[in-house]
Amino acid sequence: MISYPKDNEQRKKGTRARALLPAMFDVSHWEYHEITGTDHGTDVLFEYIENDEFHGDKLEGQIKGRSGLKVGEKGIPFKADIKTLNYGLACKNAYVIFLVDLDTEEDAYYLPIQDYFIANPSYYDKMQQNKGTYTFYFSEKNRVSFDDFELCEIAKSAYIMEDDRPKKVK
Repeated sequence: MISYPKDNEQRKKGTRARALLPAMFDVSHWEYHEITGTDHGTDVLFEYIENDEFHGDKLEGQIKGRSGLKVGEKGIPFKADIKTLNYGLACKNAYVIFLVDLDTEEDAYYLPIQDYFIANPSYYDKMQQNKGTYTFYFSEKNRVSFDDFELCEIAKSAYIMEDDRPKKVK
């Protein structure tokens, strides 16, 4: 009997999330690029448009889709591979993880990885001690919307690695 590749829920969730997220951005501020090829940690690039001009300000990142999101005391928990977080921390542009709520299909949250670990240095140390994955929390306030001032400011950021830690330089 001939066998064929099987579909799975993870692929379906990822495809739905990648289809939903771009529509949540104001196209007058953002140009969307889905990254193709080998997956090294970046699924998407949003290029910020200011005054109808491209200035090279970008958000790089990953798009994740989940059902059954629960808001706890610390926010919305999310478990990520440490190797992906390390990759994001080493990026020169802002690296953002986007979490799309597949139940509402209208809500998505963002977490700028470099800023998160710069603001919480003890989390960085704790993450490096873990094996495989690390749980962090999305704030409900960090919701993707047409009111995108915060994301615009994040896109203007630039980072370097200094002593194996991210440092904001712009």
